[in-house]
Amino acid sequence: MTGRSKLIAAMGGSILLWSLSLGILIGTDRTHPAGSSTSGRRPLMLYCASSNRSVIEACCRQYRRQGGCEVIVQYGGSQTLMSSIEITNTGDLFLPADDSYLLQAVADGRVSDSFAIASMNIIAVVRRDNPKSIANLDDLSRLDVRLSQANPDTAAVGRLTRDQLTSIGRWEELDRATDTYHTSVTEVANDVVLGSADVGVIFDVMLNQYPDLQAVRIKQLDGQAAKVSIGVLSSSDQPDHAIEFAEFLLSTAGGQAIYREFGFHSAEESRP
Repeated sequence: MTGRSKLIAAMGGSILLWSLSLGILIGTDRTHPAGSSTSGRRPLMLYCASSNRSVIEACCRQYRRQGGCEVIVQYGGSQTLMSSIEITNTGDLFLPADDSYLLQAVADGRVSDSFAIASMNIIAVVRRDNPKSIANLDDLSRLDVRLSQANPDTAAVGRLTRDQLTSIGRWEELDRATDTYHTSVTEVANDVVLGSADVGVIFDVMLNQYPDLQAVRIKQLDGQAAKVSIGVLSSSDQPDHAIEFAEFLLSTAGGQAIYREFGFHSAEESRP
């Protein structure tokens, strides 16, 4: 990493676990679906990757309309959420941006069941009309281009990007060219929207949330798919209700229809 990148990563790492564990306790960045509970059951607590925020909010609303319980959601980067789960040992469900985090949570004994939901692909994004004429991986390293990325140590898109580009010997170059690292992928998209960056690396499904952005396909990242799955936490004291919500996400007329509406691909699909 560059000096600037290392400083950002170090600052983030030093306060990350403290701030997020505190945030969970006081309700920071939680979503409480509107209306009182109609099911009479206690709410479920879901840790969810920021990339899935819009679709999960829609799923929770539909689940409530169909008589399901309230789902309280904590959003953040996948690794950040997993660290919070380890610290608090509370909650019912974990939905990271890539199932590699669930596999680790299963190995650590923190997830008892998991279910594949969807997939999404990695892309670069620029503002509409692409003012810097960014077209390929080399352009991301140009001196006149400001690049924003998600921190590989906190967010799935950053880790998947680092792993893929490391395998072809291109990561160090992109790391040196990165002006800003963020803890979550939504912050990267916001950078480009606000003009703080010229280009960012995010997931393709997020374009539905950001109409001012357009995709730039990076050949070296083509086919790099994040597999979205949900896991029932071993800490859950209402696992049957947690599985019920997971099954709603898997239902053709329920969660799967909503995920398709938001541009997600099927669990088995990735871009060729």
